[in-house]
Amino acid sequence: MTIITKTINIVWIVNDLYTNNFITIYNECKNDKRFNLTILATRHIGLYEADDISSNQVYNFFKKNKINCINSWNKNKGQYVDISSFHPDYIFTSTPYDIYLPEQYRSDNLKKVAKLCNVEYGAPIIKYSGIYKNFLKKNPFFQNLWTLFTSSDPDYFKKIPCNYKAIGCLKLDEYLNYQKKPNYPWPDQKSLKIVWKPRWTLDKKDSNIFKYLDKFYTFISNNKNINFVFLYHPLLISNLKNKEHFKFFNQWIKKLNTLSNFRTESSSNFLDCVLSADVLIADHSSTIAEFATTGKPIIYTRTKVSLNNLGNKIMDTAYKAKNFIEIKNILNTLQKGKDSLKINREAAKNSYFTKPPKRLTIAQFLLKILYDDCYNIKSRKEHEMKLYILNNEEIQKLESKNNELSKDLEKNKLKNLEINEKIKKIEYKNHGLIKQIESKQDQLNKISQKYSEVVNSRFWKLIKLLILFKKK
Repeated sequence: MTIITKTINIVWIVNDLYTNNFITIYNECKNDKRFNLTILATRHIGLYEADDISSNQVYNFFKKNKINCINSWNKNKGQYVDISSFHPDYIFTSTPYDIYLPEQYRSDNLKKVAKLCNVEYGAPIIKYSGIYKNFLKKNPFFQNLWTLFTSSDPDYFKKIPCNYKAIGCLKLDEYLNYQKKPNYPWPDQKSLKIVWKPRWTLDKKDSNIFKYLDKFYTFISNNKNINFVFLYHPLLISNLKNKEHFKFFNQWIKKLNTLSNFRTESSSNFLDCVLSADVLIADHSSTIAEFATTGKPIIYTRTKVSLNNLGNKIMDTAYKAKNFIEIKNILNTLQKGKDSLKINREAAKNSYFTKPPKRLTIAQFLLKILYDDCYNIKSRKEHEMKLYILNNEEIQKLESKNNELSKDLEKNKLKNLEINEKIKKIEYKNHGLIKQIESKQDQLNKISQKYSEVVNSRFWKLIKLLILFKKK
């Protein structure tokens, strides 16, 4: 008996200048004939004063990094590529936010074409409470997902209206399972390499950036045996434009940039920077969870945001500071080679993220899930039925709109007929008036001609002479 197999078509829509969130999937699919992966480079819509990133920019970035991809913007046709033309079985987006994607590639449209998926880019370490209470509820993207692939079993999954599957941290797959070594150009490899990542939101309950920015200048200038990187989120600079603190920030960044052992980092190479550091100082961030896998020291700068289970687990072996004096004391102690949390931290470093079974890499595990699902008859039937219902509903909506437009068209036709009748009557009256004007003009011309004839006659000249004679 011959088993008929099909190639599984995956479209991965990317609108960021990063490759770490899909590179191992890309490399695996190149060598696996069961899968056909299409990387679709598209626009990142700039919001909140952030810069817009065009499809061309994303496309050129991938080409520079030797990633075969398709530019979603068809310049000749002046429109985006139709996603259904790839006949996808699964569609992934690099962002879980519709607002950053072109209309054609938003979740409400993609779910009608194939099973819509997303890989969690960063593992949350906070509870969705307080200022983040409605963060997930306000995002319609999750309602349209088939599956969200997460780094671990999240304690927030009850708050998202979609399936989830823990596979491990895909962003770290290269480092954890493909022997990639972090490569970052630190000026002095023997110095204490420190990365500081404050929260980009600038909210005092959420971020310590303005609490410590000026103090780090003094510390770095007085400690030439350290190398310090200020790692910032791309949204930080755009967010500063709308805040009153830009002048203060700019003033101190200029000063810090005068120091030879200081630099800023926000490029796509940020993971190499973080993972090669000796110490990470950070407000709450998924970067903390990623750095925790190295087993190296973390200094968590406390905020008023509550941590979730993963965050609390990491903090069990992390140093915590509520002011700069504590940060300074911890760094001085580490510089002396004293690290009281080292043993516990290294013992826990492999426990934060889900480990794929049977020594599979995270990419291999994800592809296995897709393969098994694609050949699951029940799953395929359920999804085909769902697609039928969704597209049938779409057809009904379009037909309803078409009926409304048809009615409007008929109304406008009747109005046009009435207007045309009025126009004809006006034109008829106008034509009559023109005839009257022409007739009167003919009469006037004849009168003028007669008048001219009279004025120029000998009789009229004789009368003029008599009138003059009588006056004298």
